[in-house]
Amino acid sequence: MSKFISQRCWIINRLINVGQISRNECLQKHITRLGAHIHAIKALNPTWKIEAKYINKSSNSQDYIYKLINRDEILENIDKNLQKIGA
Repeated sequence: MSKFISQRCWIINRLINVGQISRNECLQKHITRLGAHIHAIKALNPTWKIEAKYINKSSNSQDYIYKLINRDEILENIDKNLQKIGA
């Protein structure tokens, strides 16, 4: 598996499991093109609603986060699909 695909898989897993991902947390994992990955993820999953915004971490520190708005709906659809195949 290429490094590029494994980065995108990590981002997708983080969005599904946690509901959001931050630019700083990606930089710690040496992922520098988070915006490009988010754009590609949205293109492959048009039903995903991802919101982006700045948050203040302290008086002089900001971070940029992407939040999966309809996470509960996506998880429900995943569960339904798994039940259909008997998993």
